[in-house]
Amino acid sequence: MTLNLTKEFKSQLDQRLQPITAKLDKLATNPTNITTSNLQPQNNTTIQQQLEVLFTKVDQLSNKVEEIQKQLQLTPQPISVQKLNLQEATEKEFKQKLSYKNVKTNQTKAAWNAIQKCKASDEGLTWINLYQLATSKDKKLKVSGFAKETYKKLEEIGYIPE
Repeated sequence: MTLNLTKEFKSQLDQRLQPITAKLDKLATNPTNITTSNLQPQNNTTIQQQLEVLFTKVDQLSNKVEEIQKQLQLTPQPISVQKLNLQEATEKEFKQKLSYKNVKTNQTKAAWNAIQKCKASDEGLTWINLYQLATSKDKKLKVSGFAKETYKKLEEIGYIPE
């Protein structure tokens, strides 16, 4: 979402700066228009006033850019971007993370049960143990509803600290 805002802002900024840069380019590339007869105090004042207005507008745009950058920096990361510590996560946090990945409720419960089963085992919670639970054919070891696809979603949303 912030990327779209940045693109829109850049587009609007480019549109607003285009006439200004065109005028500056014209002034810079066409010095022959300024002859000694054109350098009368009245014309110099007009050019000076135009430049002051131009610089004021550039300053205003610059301030707005800084404000937008500050707002973008203050925007918190969506919860779905940050990985969840599967060792310490609460069931509520866990369910919320998997809901962002469109995991069905029964699969979420099965994944939670698989994590709890691993934590209670002698080996503890590891990716290897979770994978074995997801792929096992042994009904005693298997957690109903927990399979490879749910395991992959766990890898996407979480991590297991060593």
